[in-house]
Amino acid sequence: MTEIIPHVAELMTDQYANFLVQKLFDVMPDDVRYNVAQVAAPKISTIALTPHGTFSVQKMIETISTREEMEIVRAALSKDVVRLVKDTHGNHVIQKVLQRFDYEDKEFIYEAVMSDCVAIAKNKQGCCVLQRCLEFASPSQKTALVAHILSCCLQVVQDPFGNYVLQYVLEAKDSSINDTIAIAFLPHLVQLCMNKFSSNVMEKVLRGASPHIQEMYVDTMCNPDIVTHLIQDDYGNYVLQTALSICAPSQTDALVNTIRPLMPMIKSAPYAKKLEGKIDAITKKTGSPNANGGSFRGNSSSEYDTNSRGNGSPNKYGYHLSNENNHNNNNNYHHRMGNERQAPWQAS
Repeated sequence: MTEIIPHVAELMTDQYANFLVQKLFDVMPDDVRYNVAQVAAPKISTIALTPHGTFSVQKMIETISTREEMEIVRAALSKDVVRLVKDTHGNHVIQKVLQRFDYEDKEFIYEAVMSDCVAIAKNKQGCCVLQRCLEFASPSQKTALVAHILSCCLQVVQDPFGNYVLQYVLEAKDSSINDTIAIAFLPHLVQLCMNKFSSNVMEKVLRGASPHIQEMYVDTMCNPDIVTHLIQDDYGNYVLQTALSICAPSQTDALVNTIRPLMPMIKSAPYAKKLEGKIDAITKKTGSPNANGGSFRGNSSSEYDTNSRGNGSPNKYGYHLSNENNHNNNNNYHHRMGNERQAPWQAS
């Protein structure tokens, strides 16, 4: 067994020999494993970045048996954490460390990802690693990492991968964290609701925020100019539907009465019937006098300038809502198919 030690780095990356090395890790005596770790350490990141080497390094981590061996591997990996996190093969090695090492022994990973949080969150592999970091963190590590994510939430919410990190944080259902995110996003409501990726986050914000924050959102949405934007948008309409689902009984009439006159604008949209049905169900449930009116009643949309694309007026909470992303032509969008889109790690 000692004969392989000088050649272990080469063997770990070979498409056939890597299987032998993995088998040997299961039966190596501690002294041989220590020598293998010393020989492999200078090249361990390079090995981890290869299609076959990644499995060898993961097996090495999985079968570590002594403190000395762990410290060799930790020191070697600590030099290249961010590069490994963003790599198709290397990220699995970092995830293995997160699963196997004690809290204090994997602190080097948390320090590295927090130093480059935005870039990692926007990376296909990095967004998955960040979620695993949250999953396997100690309470103090989780608190620190969440604080970094919150500090850059506006930078990642519209990103194809970064939005999943925020959804993961919101799904933990910590009301204080969810409210912090919700308050940060409220001034950017229109822009975020009309983005393909951040619209999913906004739905989770509405569902996960405290009742008084939900009321702030619904009150803001009772602005005809804002509803005009959202109701015509392939993504914004879903957020509007979620608002109808979670709004307090005291706000139902106001939101329905804001939406109803604008329904003729979307009578040919694929989501019009679903929105109309939701309005009718809500009004019937609450006994509102509007329940029998029909969503397309009248020509009330002339009350509002449907081409208005101003910056919005402040609501009673003092928020000036930005309409940075104006969408006069819905054909610029791919139709949103359902409320959830495929996560990057679920892609075929």
